[in-house]
Amino acid sequence: MFYSYQEVQNYLTDFYRKFHYKLSFPETVTLMGTSVAAHETMEQPDFLTWDAKNEDALKALICQLPVDAEQFSPSKKEKLHHPHPENQKIKQVEILEQVGIVLETIDQRSEMCCTNFFKLLYVMKGSCLVRIRGAQFQIREQQVVLFSPMIQHEQVISDPASVILMMGISEKTMEQFALPGLTRWDKLFQFLIRTSKNSQKGIAILDVQKDFTLYEFIRLLWHYYSQPNNGFFQRQMQLVFSLFLNHADFLASDTAVFYEDSIVYSDDTMMLDILHFIKERSADVTLELLSREFSYDRTYLSHRIKQATGKNFSQLVMEARLEKAKTLLLYSSFSVEEIGSLVGYPSRNNFARVFRQYTGFTPKEYKNAKNVS
Repeated sequence: MFYSYQEVQNYLTDFYRKFHYKLSFPETVTLMGTSVAAHETMEQPDFLTWDAKNEDALKALICQLPVDAEQFSPSKKEKLHHPHPENQKIKQVEILEQVGIVLETIDQRSEMCCTNFFKLLYVMKGSCLVRIRGAQFQIREQQVVLFSPMIQHEQVISDPASVILMMGISEKTMEQFALPGLTRWDKLFQFLIRTSKNSQKGIAILDVQKDFTLYEFIRLLWHYYSQPNNGFFQRQMQLVFSLFLNHADFLASDTAVFYEDSIVYSDDTMMLDILHFIKERSADVTLELLSREFSYDRTYLSHRIKQATGKNFSQLVMEARLEKAKTLLLYSSFSVEEIGSLVGYPSRNNFARVFRQYTGFTPKEYKNAKNVS
């Protein structure tokens, strides 16, 4: 017995509007079995008819997919099959195939969960909020998020017009098919190596763009996925996924952000630019100024600096000011008061206190001791 994906989505939304309570996908299908007539047979949509351009047209095809109600019977709740492999009541979710792909539903209950496989979210249209270990990321249109196995996470989708795909990829597939397509010095390659075998946990966020090649890979993934579940089509999905990930990595090579065990690793060039700006403008730099200059939220920017350098913004500013003060004290004719003002400490007493904490000397002692390193 089957329901269409659209019928399940409609039931989810109607239930939420009526009772102000969000169901999980399995709960929805189970409840539908008690009140909604199911179809004995349903045909698979032909994904090769999609033009690989319009996201809504793809969504319309996905919504025609049959959902096998038997897969959500009480005796099978421990192991769910696609088209939705996550049971929100189970904290650890297992994948049953090497590669799977689903359309994320709207108005579904979101809870923290973890998987024993790599999980990829692709926001083709709309947006999605991702929470992980106290941090949260607003995932924008044409961004890809890759979750490592066993990392606790939650995604919240509120925009009904969103088109967000989720792929489940086994570690074996990632190792045998995806990794060989990436270069060893590539940041995504290093991320996958670090997070495989549960050695570390984290997420990668890739900024891609609306790209015909990427969409063509999506079309092929859905085409193979809708075919009979056998080894040939699974192998084709493995191959196509590896091409998809490789191309997404190519599109996002300069903008990728990596979050691992509470650390955010971002593009080195951009972080060097931020640190250079702090050094050059240390006398008057503020987080607000830095935020305007680099177009980042202040809280997020402060977090990224801390994770990239191990020091907070105030520490970096203080060090930049005092290193500049040391140079001026040794090699300029400015007075101690003038140097304090030049580097950002207009108060003589405050300058002397901070300088002594940092070097062990007062500014005057340092200026008079040319041999002090």
